[in-house]
Amino acid sequence: MPQQPDRMIHTMELNSVPIVVLVRVAPAMLLVLLGITGCQPTRPAAMIAATRPTTNPIEKAKLTEAKDLFYRSVGGDRPALPQAAQLFAELGGGDSSDPQIVAYTGAAKLLQAARSANFFEKSALGRQGMDLEDKAVAAAPNDLEVRFLQGVTFYQLPPFLGRKQTAIADLAYVAGVAESAANSGRLDPRAAAADLVYYGKTREESFDGPGALAAWRAALRIDPDSQAGRDALKHLSEHHASP
Repeated sequence: MPQQPDRMIHTMELNSVPIVVLVRVAPAMLLVLLGITGCQPTRPAAMIAATRPTTNPIEKAKLTEAKDLFYRSVGGDRPALPQAAQLFAELGGGDSSDPQIVAYTGAAKLLQAARSANFFEKSALGRQGMDLEDKAVAAAPNDLEVRFLQGVTFYQLPPFLGRKQTAIADLAYVAGVAESAANSGRLDPRAAAADLVYYGKTREESFDGPGALAAWRAALRIDPDSQAGRDALKHLSEHHASP
């Protein structure tokens, strides 16, 4: 029986990432675990000492492979995730000078958290993942892929963490140029399409139906064969709208 895609990135529902399940434990334990997950929204992000995008051909090829594995895992290929995480780690992981590597490392940890059956491991991975997203965006606020990863992960966090408006701003920032950036090679088409799927959701939540449909149609144009493309088509079908 084929595995179902994880609802995390493309479509990336973090409903099982640590904090969501905290509401099911006793209040005293909740306070303890909030400290473990370290989700205080006011904590300053760690900084990357010297930002340096990956330029070495061998490292660039490894990063491309890691991203491919990551998106395969999001699409349901679970064994691909530890492979992707290993490659990100070999490229420096959270200590890399490349903000994209830091951001993807954080996203991989959040996906690992969503899949972990161990509550405390889930909490630790969730904290690490969010910290790395903060760190990457602080270092490269204009990087479309970095902003996408923070936006799509933070969008799924519980509202009490205070990250929702940041997520919406990130998704909107990327959505404005997603299609042209994907066509020009400035943004991975999978990331561009996924961003537009989630941006469409934010427009739907704001009762902007035409805006939501336009975003989903753009996602479908960019990468119809990706998980995001399939999600976009599903949303359009649910609204009885043409592709």
